[in-house]
Amino acid sequence: MAVQTYSKVAVAFGNAVSPAGVTAVVTSGISAFLSGFPASNLEWEDPWILMKTASIIGQPIVEHQFATAVTPTVLGILNHNLGTAGYVSIAVERWNGVTWDAMATMTITETGDSDVWISWTAAASATRWRFRLGTGAAGNFYIGSVFYGVVHVCESNPAIMNQNRKTPITVETASGGARYTSFGADVRPGFSEIAWQRTTITEADFWRQLPKYSLLGILTPEHGDASTIILGQEVFFGYLASRSITPRGPGGQLTTSPARYDMTLTLEGAV
Repeated sequence: MAVQTYSKVAVAFGNAVSPAGVTAVVTSGISAFLSGFPASNLEWEDPWILMKTASIIGQPIVEHQFATAVTPTVLGILNHNLGTAGYVSIAVERWNGVTWDAMATMTITETGDSDVWISWTAAASATRWRFRLGTGAAGNFYIGSVFYGVVHVCESNPAIMNQNRKTPITVETASGGARYTSFGADVRPGFSEIAWQRTTITEADFWRQLPKYSLLGILTPEHGDASTIILGQEVFFGYLASRSITPRGPGGQLTTSPARYDMTLTLEGAV
């Protein structure tokens, strides 16, 4: 299979990774983990329960084994330092009962360590899913959370898509005018606002029916045709914080002129 491309905004949802759904996280190419940060931490959706390696002895592979077969179409990796650690690619594979099928491969080109989004062209079911890290001069790394979910492609692109990232930073000015800067924790809180004008009743219903506290990934329109690499603004993973919908009529549910809505969403970043 190959990397999936899109012509409109895409949303990743329905994460299958949870302690109830995952029976084991198995690794290879890693001989030791930092104390308190084992591979089993990646059974949790929480991106602050990290896996941290202490010794790399080969190509790192991280495999999730699920209690029942799942059919994801996108992999997300949140709160990681894979680029900084020297890894140059991520390949997703699924176990077909005999061998590993290649689903998609993406390139890592930057050391900003943005959240990863890899989606593939056809749905396939399996109880075992894994990703392999391509190495350059690579070393120890950490990962906060792994997301195996499905993709919803929006019917139209929003009129507004704002994304804000903050760096914990404090700047003080001395009496003589000198400025002193101190940096906080290595985290960049995120916020996103997405607004549609006259979107469809189907689209409004998709967002209404998402479970509370769902972790979502947002792939903006300029990333839609990304076949091996994502450039520009980063992928956003976060939680739906508010949803404002205004009926714009005319129309209803069952007419030939379905209802239309103005809709504004705000999301809080997961990391």
